[in-house]
Amino acid sequence: MSEIDKQKAMAFYNPKGLVAAWQQARSPAFMGKKGRIATLPDIVEARLASYPGTFAWERYFTTLSSEYMGYDQSGNRILIVAHGIGPMSTLDGILKAYSFEYNDKARDHRGGRITEQQFRDLESGKYGKVEIVDLEEILRWYKYPFLQGLNSKEALWEPLLRARLGRHYDDYIERHESFAMDWHKTKGHETIIDPQIIVMGDADNCGYADYVPKEGMAIAHLLAIGGLTETSFFGNNFSSLVCDINCHEWSDGVRLAGVRNGISQVKYIHPGIGDTFKLIERHWRALLRTVKEPPKSGFHPMMKLDKGVWFTQCAKKGDGMDTYEPEFPISSFKCLGQPVRFTSEILGYYGFYKYNARSLRILAPPQANSYYLVGEPKNVSGDDGPESQYCYVQFCRSEIDYSQRLIRESQLANDPYLIKTLLEVEQEWQ
Repeated sequence: MSEIDKQKAMAFYNPKGLVAAWQQARSPAFMGKKGRIATLPDIVEARLASYPGTFAWERYFTTLSSEYMGYDQSGNRILIVAHGIGPMSTLDGILKAYSFEYNDKARDHRGGRITEQQFRDLESGKYGKVEIVDLEEILRWYKYPFLQGLNSKEALWEPLLRARLGRHYDDYIERHESFAMDWHKTKGHETIIDPQIIVMGDADNCGYADYVPKEGMAIAHLLAIGGLTETSFFGNNFSSLVCDINCHEWSDGVRLAGVRNGISQVKYIHPGIGDTFKLIERHWRALLRTVKEPPKSGFHPMMKLDKGVWFTQCAKKGDGMDTYEPEFPISSFKCLGQPVRFTSEILGYYGFYKYNARSLRILAPPQANSYYLVGEPKNVSGDDGPESQYCYVQFCRSEIDYSQRLIRESQLANDPYLIKTLLEVEQEWQ
């Protein structure tokens, strides 16, 4: 069994969002034939088994715990918290709930939704054990609901926080309180015996105080927990060591933790893949592929990886932005003259630098086959705002190896077995 196979849980982040991260996390390459996505109580267990500075404490996680807001049989607004069960316990269920927002072409919808019948089924226990919290009571308790930092004593009696954190709630609050007190000492603050440790939020774009579900629906979100951060609160003379626990909005970044089959208690979360582009930078030699029909020539934008290795960039489509994805390796290059100022019209939004590569090539010396941008593009203002853009360009003559091409980031992201191989290599190096 490889070192990767021995890991009980692994983190999966994908810049393309929840679906891509979910597919990676559920891949048999990492999860075995069966497994699960970590709930909020799973993340709590991983933190209780480790210390600040470790991956579990320092990163945010989107979890398979879900929270729903609707009306009970008496007409009171309540919150229902479910861990790994219910309408949003599967990818299809999650997408169906959030489609209320992302399928709305008018962009007026906020948050996810389930049906009133699903909400009733949750309330009655049809899906399994859930926690039910009186929302109106919580709104009365706080001057600024879902915005305040809770100190450790407040956190211990907070019913919604208890429902969210789950079975090891008291242990978690005690552990975080202890870490926060030690942190204040190292910062030279006055002695703090009741530190602020938690920001309990809702959804920024669908706040519980203002939004009410339409008839026949209930508001629905996954729950997320943030990493430890140094945060200042109004009225305090010093910052605090806190984490936020709130609702996952569809546009938020996604980091899931996949738990292997048969693991009842998560004690460690492997950092996992992280950014697939960084993985390409670390292992680019192993990711070169032979080109069956190499191009004879071209005119390419260049880019440099962190290791100082130069590549051509994958071609962009039309008058768009550079892709900044490496393609053909460059063994050497020679700069031709000094950087040249290139001025172009604004193609779309002035905050993005898009340009016509054909217009740029007109400025290049005849022997140039590549170039790179020098410095940041700048806008030229007119009477009615930015009217053009310019950037300095260095033209080059490069020795380009067209016989091999680096695989695309999307290819790597969709090949969990290749990713696993690269991670196993890294384990051997450590």
